[in-house]
Amino acid sequence: MSPRDTSTTRPNPLAVTCRRDTTELDPKNQCGLLERCLDSIGEGILVVNADNQFQLFNPAAERILGLGISQCPPSERPAVYGLHRSDGGPLLKTDELPTERVLLGETFDNYEVFVRNSHRPDGAWVTHSGRPLHDDSGRMVGAIVSFRDITAQRRAERVLDKFHAAAEQSASSIVITDAHGVIDYVNPCALRTFKRKPETVLGRRIFELNDHSREEMERLWDIIHREGRFRGDTVAYLDDGTPVYLSGTVTAIRNERGDIISSIAILFDTSEQQRIEREKRESETRFRRLVESNLIGVLVGRDDGRHISANDEFLRIAGLSREQQVASAAMGVAASAPPCWRALLPGDDSEASAVETELGERGEATPFERAYARADGTTVPLFVGLARVTDTDQVIAVTIDLSKQKQAEAELKQVATDLARSNADLQQFAHIVSHDLQEPLRMVIGFLGMLKKRSTTHLDEDSTRLIDHAIEGASGMQALIRDLLEYSRVDFANRGIEPCEADAAFQTALANLTSGIDESEADVRATHLPRVRIDIVQLVQVFQNLIGNAIKFHRPGEHPRVRVSARRTNGDWIFSVKDNGIGIETRQHERIFTIFQRLHPRSQYPGTGIGLAITKKIVERHGGRIWVESTRGGGSTFHFTVPAETSAT
Repeated sequence: MSPRDTSTTRPNPLAVTCRRDTTELDPKNQCGLLERCLDSIGEGILVVNADNQFQLFNPAAERILGLGISQCPPSERPAVYGLHRSDGGPLLKTDELPTERVLLGETFDNYEVFVRNSHRPDGAWVTHSGRPLHDDSGRMVGAIVSFRDITAQRRAERVLDKFHAAAEQSASSIVITDAHGVIDYVNPCALRTFKRKPETVLGRRIFELNDHSREEMERLWDIIHREGRFRGDTVAYLDDGTPVYLSGTVTAIRNERGDIISSIAILFDTSEQQRIEREKRESETRFRRLVESNLIGVLVGRDDGRHISANDEFLRIAGLSREQQVASAAMGVAASAPPCWRALLPGDDSEASAVETELGERGEATPFERAYARADGTTVPLFVGLARVTDTDQVIAVTIDLSKQKQAEAELKQVATDLARSNADLQQFAHIVSHDLQEPLRMVIGFLGMLKKRSTTHLDEDSTRLIDHAIEGASGMQALIRDLLEYSRVDFANRGIEPCEADAAFQTALANLTSGIDESEADVRATHLPRVRIDIVQLVQVFQNLIGNAIKFHRPGEHPRVRVSARRTNGDWIFSVKDNGIGIETRQHERIFTIFQRLHPRSQYPGTGIGLAITKKIVERHGGRIWVESTRGGGSTFHFTVPAETSAT
């Protein structure tokens, strides 16, 4: 890198031109005047002859370079005077010396050299201007070089460079304005914070960025003009009105006369901190309201056993009054004081130790239940949670009185026991009733049949018809009792709910319906039936009831056609049983699943009206549902859901 040379065209203000004017001063007086001038100026002046030997070396030159005149060869001057390139690098080469450059025919200004020697150990930056000297004939007879110390300027520039680098990398928003509030500089952090690009900010007054921020910016500007500095919290706004909460300083920069020439703002974005603080306050408010609501008992205590406070619900749980709590808090620890939070630990020493260890390591303990003994000897079941207040010796104990819950659990357990006993009795009763009722009915049907057979020749037509009606009624009663027994047994099936093949259940149902299928010449088919979790015997009954109804309620003059299919949806299979029968009016879609509900007289379609009720009960027992889509005369499609093989445990 060559020595710094920023200009070669600007005229040298310190260039020396000697011109004799014998009309005013004689040569002796001229030289004296020139010597006094050179001694008094602050610029260093060097004059060399054509051989680059020093002819003049003024006091300022000695002060700036740290050394006086030396008649060493030009090649040794860089080492003697410590003349380096402007970046502080290697020593200058001979042809890089300012005087040598002039003698080689150059004219220059602002040629920088870094000087470091024993007399200037900290170094100095020096800028040179050089001009050739000519005699009256125009022949170059030497060179004159003037130079000045710009160390303070360079160091200030370096400080500014460092400030700029620091500002560019700062995590704070930095904004610099002129005396009128026009933005001269804004760092990347500020651009990110305010979601701006440089061209939308630089050159604009801070009051004109957007209407949302105008009032606050004018307030800050007024403060720094009156007081010189603002320190504290403020708020600015994005263009969409979103607030940005800030904290920091805005300082007015004044000149020597005290006039404000600039301002600098260094601000931290505290929006996230504000959000956290706001959420913390809201959380504290919710907790305070929870404590004050007395829905739970709260005790705050210290590690040394002293209690700090307790709400009314905890005092009720502990069997104490507010007066006792206030008195004990004033005295420190008293016999009537709320118990230390350690009194709420599990009664078992090992469990209590485990809770304290967890509380110490995690700052909170897994909630637990324990029976707490009051001072009056009664006990109350509690659900207890413990948590340590961060960076303090305080522990918060949260307690819930489980007395009502335990009582409800005991009552529920008793109800479950009574219900199980009642169900067992009901099942036994249903079996006994069905047996005791069906036996007389079988006898009645048998005796009426025998009577009809033996008295064929003795009975007239009306008597025979009456006997037939009696046999038909008794048979219907027998079927009704059988269906009622089957309906009552749905919930008491002892078989497990396990994965099974729906196709196997379908085939079994077809085998059970062979007679009706053959008689009606029904076309019953199924496609791709899946594996499901269900009691297979009850699935057979569902298929049998739905397919049997499809065959029974077919349109006159048409053979029944039934199609069974299934499709997967989420964790269930939806089965569909579609027929071409007489259909069902929309208003009857819910009614048909109610027990004993018939839409047609028995003389037209036989049955007890219980089949679909049994089907619905079976489907619901397995967590499914059943519904129908149908219109009168347009056939019916019954849908029911069954859990897939992997959807239940």
